Amino acid sequence: MRASSKAYPAGGMLLALFLLYLAPFTDARLPYVAFLVCLYRVVRYDAAVFGTDYCVLAAVSLLFQTPGGTSLLAYLCIFAVIWQFIRGSLRTDASFVVLILLLDYLLLRMKGGYSQFLLCFSQLALLRLFLPAQKGAVIVRTARLFCLSLLASSVYAWALRGTPQLLLLQGAEVAAYQGSAATRFQGLFQDPNYYMALLAVGIALTICLYVSGQIGGAQLVAVAGSLSVFGLFTYSKTFLIVFLALLALFVLLQFVTGKAALGLGTAVCAVLGLAGAAACPDTPFSVVLYRLTSASSLGELTTGRAELFAAYLEAILETPSTLLVGVGLSGDTLGLAPHNLLLELAYYLGVVGLALFLLYIVLLLHGAGRCGGRPPALARYLTLLTVAALFSTLSGMFSATTYVMLFLAVAAVWMPGRRIGNCYHGEGVARPEDIHSLDKER
Repeated sequence: MRASSKAYPAGGMLLALFLLYLAPFTDARLPYVAFLVCLYRVVRYDAAVFGTDYCVLAAVSLLFQTPGGTSLLAYLCIFAVIWQFIRGSLRTDASFVVLILLLDYLLLRMKGGYSQFLLCFSQLALLRLFLPAQKGAVIVRTARLFCLSLLASSVYAWALRGTPQLLLLQGAEVAAYQGSAATRFQGLFQDPNYYMALLAVGIALTICLYVSGQIGGAQLVAVAGSLSVFGLFTYSKTFLIVFLALLALFVLLQFVTGKAALGLGTAVCAVLGLAGAAACPDTPFSVVLYRLTSASSLGELTTGRAELFAAYLEAILETPSTLLVGVGLSGDTLGLAPHNLLLELAYYLGVVGLALFLLYIVLLLHGAGRCGGRPPALARYLTLLTVAALFSTLSGMFSATTYVMLFLAVAAVWMPGRRIGNCYHGEGVARPEDIHSLDKER
């Protein structure tokens, strides 16, 4: 009988993380040992535990690879999916049917792109097989441990920034803008844009945890504040815009949940703090503002994305075939990746593939674990809105990190509220059916 996930078995994951953090400075073969530890956990524990492991490992995916640069996290996900198919009791609901349709469609449009097919389908299947196990307290656990893992990896990367061992894995940091002496911090990633995307998702999750009563104000300030500082040091225009939007939505949520004084105080402190940061020429905030305000054209403002969007849209509309079914998984990029997930899906898989993908996500949202006493909808959908905003300027169809963010976004939609007496945090008086539902889960 498989072990229960009610008490998270942290020991094995801590060992795996210790080996991965140690590997760049001791023995490049240590990730293989960490891989074996994680394989054991897949077999030993249930789907809820692997769902948490999956999100925790995303923050150190650069370290979780072979000396040749092959991702061991991708292979772990493939093994976990196969194992869950063998051991799991599959429910043939609508999302499962769409998953099978996606499998058939990806096979038809593979066109020799075997590695792309394996990555895409294994990650899509992982969402369907492991998301249902994210219920109640498990959602809270996964969100909290993801944020802590991301924070720990950021501290590690900052402390060892510029060391030859990390430079060998990451490559050299790029300048904040042409001629700038400041370079973009990228955490444990090769691209600062994907690092900042994970940071933004972590901030959104932390806000959701706070509004649902799962963490206190001190934890919110410590975690979200630290992730925000690291994000600003990526000098990303997208991160700044998303960060300001999250700050505004947090203030709005305080008014929605009856904490008008806290919302007003947060807004005043934020305006004063950002004004002070903008007035100082060497702060990350002022540097990113300069990147935004010094642009002389739309192309410069979007760092070439506007031209890319136009080029990919033209390629998609070139023939009825490319419009309907795309160029296939092995198709070449037009110099650079599309920098927009929807455009990327339409380019490789056509509108048919794009429609199947979006339908699949909607069905996963509908079928995610439910519990009583949930926080306001704005808080629960905040992570999903953040992911949607981020991937309007990022590609990610062939990146495992994208699917981790989708996993967290769908799970957060069903974040439970903390029960206080006969009420749930932020929801007023609990309904009898909600209390019964929560008690049944526990």
